[in-house]
Amino acid sequence: MKNLLILSLLFSFPIFALTPLERDEILLKGGGRIENGRYLINFSRPDLRNGFYLNLTGLREFFLSLNGEPIGKFPQKTRRTIDLSEKKGWLKDKNEIEVQSPEEGKTFSFSLFQSDYRWYFGTLHIHTTYSDGRRSVSQILNMVNDEGGNFCAITDHDTLGQCYDTAFHRTGNCQPIRGTEWTTDSGHANILGMEGRNSFIKRSVARMIDDATYRGGLVQINHPCDDELGIGWDHYPYLDPGIDAIEIFNGPTWSPEGEKSDAEAVAWWHQLLTEGKRITATGNSDYHGSRPYEDPLGSHSAVYASSDHPDTILRAVKFGRVMVCAEMGDSRLYLYADTNNNQIMDLIMGENILIPSGNKTIRFRLEVDDADTLDVVRVYARSGEIYSHTLPTGGDYEYEWETNYSNLDTNFVRVALFGSDGDYEYCTNPIYINYPEYEFGPCHFQTNPINLPETINVGADESIAFSLRNTGLVSPYRFGLLVAVETTNFLFSDWARQGPGIGEVRHNPNLNGYEILEWCGGYPYSVRLSPQNTFTYWLKIRAKQEGWQRVFYRSWADDRLFIIEKDPKTGFLGPDGEQWRFDSIFIRSAVTINQPVEGGKETFTLAPNPANDLIKISLLSSSRKPSLTIYDVRGNRVKTLIPEGKEIRYRAKELREGVYFLILKVGEREGRKKIIISH
Repeated sequence: MKNLLILSLLFSFPIFALTPLERDEILLKGGGRIENGRYLINFSRPDLRNGFYLNLTGLREFFLSLNGEPIGKFPQKTRRTIDLSEKKGWLKDKNEIEVQSPEEGKTFSFSLFQSDYRWYFGTLHIHTTYSDGRRSVSQILNMVNDEGGNFCAITDHDTLGQCYDTAFHRTGNCQPIRGTEWTTDSGHANILGMEGRNSFIKRSVARMIDDATYRGGLVQINHPCDDELGIGWDHYPYLDPGIDAIEIFNGPTWSPEGEKSDAEAVAWWHQLLTEGKRITATGNSDYHGSRPYEDPLGSHSAVYASSDHPDTILRAVKFGRVMVCAEMGDSRLYLYADTNNNQIMDLIMGENILIPSGNKTIRFRLEVDDADTLDVVRVYARSGEIYSHTLPTGGDYEYEWETNYSNLDTNFVRVALFGSDGDYEYCTNPIYINYPEYEFGPCHFQTNPINLPETINVGADESIAFSLRNTGLVSPYRFGLLVAVETTNFLFSDWARQGPGIGEVRHNPNLNGYEILEWCGGYPYSVRLSPQNTFTYWLKIRAKQEGWQRVFYRSWADDRLFIIEKDPKTGFLGPDGEQWRFDSIFIRSAVTINQPVEGGKETFTLAPNPANDLIKISLLSSSRKPSLTIYDVRGNRVKTLIPEGKEIRYRAKELREGVYFLILKVGEREGRKKIIISH
């Protein structure tokens, strides 16, 4: 680690628990003075976003109410951010926050701010009477809600029956998430958010991941290192492609009677991070209700998301915007980064910092809220532990530092909080530096034209076909193959409307000057593109205009929440903002004689090909004077050459890199060749 700058003191000092980020909006900012035991903050109803907060600095003890409704008492803080998001229903056109405090005459500052995001608390692993749990679906959701939880993935063993229980619905502030625990001798894994009623067949791990992806589910490995209990992950320490998260805190194994294998799970997760993998860590209660020390929100996950909708929570989990927690209502641990050097934090755990060139100094901040006496906070990077501090009296703690990275560095920063006994209490997911911006996952497509003609006549209909092959490891939830043409050059006269691989056909006759066809398949259509399988799609195009014209094509796949494949990933920027491949077809007028000039098929030769400078073009014998024209792939004429003899030497340096076509004309007849220019 380079240029470490310590900005904290050697003792803990109070902080606010939620730092406003640069993307958040300050609604009101000011200062006040406690007179007659209170101060009033007046404001108009804002156009509210998701998170709504009051930050108050300077009072050690105060009581808040909003429009006469009590919010709560907040002692022993000089700075505190209060989450008012769940109080937005109390707002009127004109509003009043009353601050009551015994600190008569004390001045303080405050700010009201809002954000598109907020922290949601819950578990992604819990059981009911639908498998080996002791509580009903209704009881579980009420218990999680009563403890302050916002979401609960009910993951009974090898069944989805609980997801169709009449009580499986929002309960208070708790939103249920569909899930099941795939339970085999190879280990246990949760499949979260998937569609369909049927349970997952107990096949290999690879087939489970394939089936989960096809049905739109995220895969989380549970208690991976619990070999002593016989429920560890057999493939450990290998990470199977397609795994989305690892449960590093598990309630029962974290308990006094458990094996405390969580530390080993954290070590494995850290090792995967050092190997360059972006994999989310989670914490979950795995509550069954059969032991006295169990708690529905013992180990749990705090997720930074834009709403508590199940899909939004799962997207945030996939991105790693997760604080892993050992218990509810205790400490909290936050990690931020300032990438703009303006003293305002703009990123949070799970996000990625890309440095395109040169060097960049990043400022990080960790915040500990309500730590216990003798808790220890540690900072880790790819090289290992880079900072450690013991909090002698507990409480709150803030630490900032700066690190300089280059565009060649691949690194991460994460933070953990340990109890005085050395056990983990909290972990952040990392902030990444120069990791892959997005991991497409183990789904790979090959998209190819099958019988694309080289030449067609104006006004003629020509059949062409494209193949879509899945060369990856999983079946996507949805997929599509698209073909496009410029409306000035072609039109689609017919296309395949049903058959293998076709769940839906979408036709857009004109998008920014392009006609587009898309064939869609996947789980919603009961059309599965399994690994190593291929679908073929046909259409007919009618040519409108002479010259070299292009046909564009691309494909995509998703796992319900994310795009997991695009083919191509780089290419021609199309009318929809996506990357496309293309091939060119030469369009003839209807009167063109489709014959070569004398000399047979080889009307002329050219070398070298590809070329970077001098091109030698040799003409075969001809009784009539020919002309040779160079076209680019858009059909634009670049150069016309009139040969004096049977050989032309042409300097290609004046051409940009790319594909060109040479057309030799002799009267009404012609010959053509393609050449690649690469300087």
